[in-house]
Amino acid sequence: MKKIFLIIIYFIVLISCSKKDAFEKEIDKEFKQVKVLEDKKAFLQKIYNDSQALLLQKKELEKNFFRNKDSIRLIEKIIDSNRVKNFYRSKKYINKYNYPGDSLLFSENERLSIYYAILDQKKLKIHLAFLPIFKNVYSRGVINKYEYLDFLFKIYYLKNASFFQYDKRHSIEEIIEDIEPEILK
Repeated sequence: MKKIFLIIIYFIVLISCSKKDAFEKEIDKEFKQVKVLEDKKAFLQKIYNDSQALLLQKKELEKNFFRNKDSIRLIEKIIDSNRVKNFYRSKKYINKYNYPGDSLLFSENERLSIYYAILDQKKLKIHLAFLPIFKNVYSRGVINKYEYLDFLFKIYYLKNASFFQYDKRHSIEEIIEDIEPEILK
């Protein structure tokens, strides 16, 4: 009985590892095709469509929850499976092309696709690794102060398991100045 159980566990692990390799290979193949601006835009739009567009669709369905609960569950499963894929896509893109920052070349959805893919992650080390990138794109005006603050709030929450207490009389810029040192401790 013990041997059968171990064999089953072995096959489950083997299958889960091969699935990860399969989606990485698929994305690597997809990414090799990204060469010119239009390819970059399409790649970034795919990241956006696989995350934020689905969240917006889910939000719309939730307006009539009981009627759409099966569709909502299906979308939630798709969103969860896309979370890992979008992170991998975002990492590949940033490593080769940097953060898409030119508002004349990239639409808002394309520029924010990587932001949303990283914000959607649940591991502190991932957020901390991307903090210098987001600080840079915030200082260049690629993401606005609300998006940057939202990213900082997420890091603070992941680090402390509580929400950052801020003075409500402070401006957004002052809150950013208050929270940054707390995150870097």
